[in-house]
Amino acid sequence: MQPWESGGDMGKEGSDATYKKETRIAHTPTHETSITLKEDALDRIMAVEANLAFEQMSRYQLNKQHGTRVAIDPSKLRNLGDYAQMFSGIDATVGSQLNISMRPDPSLVDRSPLEVWSMSTDEYVADPHLPNWLDALPGIRIGFGLSPNRAAPNQSETYQDRLFAARCGQAYTLVGVINGHGELEVSNALAKDIARLLPEALFQCPALVRNSDPSSALVQAFHHVHTQCAEAHGLMLTGAACSVALLDGDNVWIAHVGDCRGLLGVPDGRPNAQHFHYSPNVLTQDHTLSVKAEFDRVTSCHGETRKLVGDNVYRMFVPNTEVPGLTLTRALGDLVGHAIGVVHTPSVSMFTRSSLSESSSSFLVLGSGGVWASMSEKSVVSWVGNFFPSAHKAAESLATEAWTRWQAHDALPKASLHTDITDCFSTLLVFFDPSSQMGSNPQATGRTEPRQFIPGPHIEKSTCQDGEASSRAGRFGDLRKV
Repeated sequence: MQPWESGGDMGKEGSDATYKKETRIAHTPTHETSITLKEDALDRIMAVEANLAFEQMSRYQLNKQHGTRVAIDPSKLRNLGDYAQMFSGIDATVGSQLNISMRPDPSLVDRSPLEVWSMSTDEYVADPHLPNWLDALPGIRIGFGLSPNRAAPNQSETYQDRLFAARCGQAYTLVGVINGHGELEVSNALAKDIARLLPEALFQCPALVRNSDPSSALVQAFHHVHTQCAEAHGLMLTGAACSVALLDGDNVWIAHVGDCRGLLGVPDGRPNAQHFHYSPNVLTQDHTLSVKAEFDRVTSCHGETRKLVGDNVYRMFVPNTEVPGLTLTRALGDLVGHAIGVVHTPSVSMFTRSSLSESSSSFLVLGSGGVWASMSEKSVVSWVGNFFPSAHKAAESLATEAWTRWQAHDALPKASLHTDITDCFSTLLVFFDPSSQMGSNPQATGRTEPRQFIPGPHIEKSTCQDGEASSRAGRFGDLRKV
């Protein structure tokens, strides 16, 4: 029986109320109304807004799992394929200040055959050998210190840093340090190619061969290497810092991009210190956003600079993205960074060996970024001065010490990074023997023991005791009066 079929007024009223309650909202065949559709649409809008706010917030928050000292690890990024598609049209030569075609001139290499040597930590562990011609350089001793081997026994590990040396006859010697960043395998291949291509490009550069202009030749060689490596590798989010030293008879040219710093250790000129102290003379300036000229160039190219929450340095980004996260404003590679102001043009400086001390040895230090993040310039020259038997032992000791300081869990350089993050600590030393010892046996000119501290005038022990006793008695007398 239906409700409205029951007799009486109460039954009729009850039936009307029940009918109105059931038919208050008109039901559609899918049991949806315009109100439910609006609610669903509003939920979707709020979800999109919340996700957008979360993504926007993450752009200003450093993820310690993703960040490295100089960049963002591209292997840890989400939706990396979207970024690759976004920047697929970037040209390797965009932003280059030397968009030129350098036609090689092999006449110098034909007259003086080119010899090139390079090595990383994993290769040195497998075959620790150095070229014999390094011992034949007059008045120069070169030492190499590679990052300590982190791999387990019977295992190999890929490293991002590399050392190299090249000689073109008796006229020129080129040495350098390379420190890669970004994708591990790509940066390792990039470092190998830089060590191979840079000497070839430099000693065949017309500016050096025809015009005897090493400064211009170094700039053009860096440009040539950048374009060649960009064509051979996927360098959208991978690059390398590099510092080189070109030596001839008396002149030394330093060219660098990035934070592979170079300094000159010279005897301290202060009284009673020149025999055991060294002073650092910094030859390079790190190419970072803290330099006004570098910062202005990035901002003029519409790069976005941010100091992320939890980070201690400024990084550059493509607007509204999470890449490339670079702290370096000059590097080889890093094509995405080149779109927002990064360049590969090196800074070049020069000094002469004749300007150095004629009675004491001086030395040049080139080191990867991890060395300078762990040790100050003063501590580096002091450490090298204490390990002076040979350039090679000093370089090895310096690399090991920098690595040891980095390993500490409370190390300040990695305060904003993951505690287990690794870095590069390769070092290269060039000892310049005094001009009075030029031409002698290189091994004989090196010190065989650490420098000794020179004490001041001798003071009798009894005099010190009497003075201390009288001073103590005077203090006791003053206390009694009080």
